[in-house]
Amino acid sequence: MSRKRSREGTLTGGTGDVNPQWMSFSVVQTGTDTASGGSIQPPVSLSTGERLAMEVLKILIDQAGDNIALTPSNTVRFWLSTKNFGVTRPTLGLGDATVLATYNRSTQVTTSGIASVQLPIEMNYSDDAGHGMLIGNQNLYWGIASTATGVANRIDVKVLYRAKRISDSELLGIVLQSNQN
Repeated sequence: MSRKRSREGTLTGGTGDVNPQWMSFSVVQTGTDTASGGSIQPPVSLSTGERLAMEVLKILIDQAGDNIALTPSNTVRFWLSTKNFGVTRPTLGLGDATVLATYNRSTQVTTSGIASVQLPIEMNYSDDAGHGMLIGNQNLYWGIASTATGVANRIDVKVLYRAKRISDSELLGIVLQSNQN
């Protein structure tokens, strides 16, 4: 017996297409070692009136360039959130329900002059059964801060996502979670 799927659970515009897509963007500090922040509009938003959410499967974060000053120690911090923290780093980090991803790089120069940096990082939000993290905000907010790098740092971000139709109860859950802290 053949059963038709409800349109309620279909993906990517109701076509049944489950193929993910990439959203890529880069952010740059406004000056050398300054705290900077901004927003980016996701390709899928609840504001469309269609009850579509952005289902995030993976987030990759990489720091562009290798021209960072070799000072005794330097740090770069980046965060991506559904809440606007401005240029203030979220104190709870990933413990905050609104924070989607964080990146922290700390370089220590040893007496032999060797520094170790590990890039890029990948955050997997898939449950390995084809489901990801649902986001329904009109904007995603980012922030970047650094110390002793000697440059205006750039962070490159790739988000693997797909559009997903959601139910009224999922919509309510997304709205409530996006206002938590």
